[in-house]
Amino acid sequence: MTPPFEFGREVTPDELVDRRDELATVAQTLAGAGRLFLIGPRRYGKTSLLRAAAAAAEAAGVTVLRHDAEAYPTLTRLAEALLADATRRLSGPVETLGRKVREVFGALRPEVSFDPLTSALTASLSAARSPSEPELLVDVLAGIDRLAASADR
Repeated sequence: MTPPFEFGREVTPDELVDRRDELATVAQTLAGAGRLFLIGPRRYGKTSLLRAAAAAAEAAGVTVLRHDAEAYPTLTRLAEALLADATRRLSGPVETLGRKVREVFGALRPEVSFDPLTSALTASLSAARSPSEPELLVDVLAGIDRLAASADR
């Protein structure tokens, strides 16, 4: 018999077992733009639960930005990836992108590039002042909140 447990990958929402209450709590928190910490031992399904909740929230029209912080060598690179993703998903047409980015992230002096061949957005930051990396990340997250509010998302 094949063991019923599989390790090393995220399970799909259909594969989650007995996580209905947790899934509802996480999806509700995402829809309400709340903050939530999932704490538990490795291999207990936290990432899979987040994936399923994000899928449910996006199906309900919520914009979810999902990034693995461990994949970025610095907080600045994480902040730039978040800014690019938020800009792409919340700014609307490319024609209004520059204006919205200046309005929301102006103090951070973002440079956003758009490649029309791949439809890829990239961002880099050069703040007016030199904040620490944690401050820069907080500023980007606050800007994303403002951008989401302006997009009514």
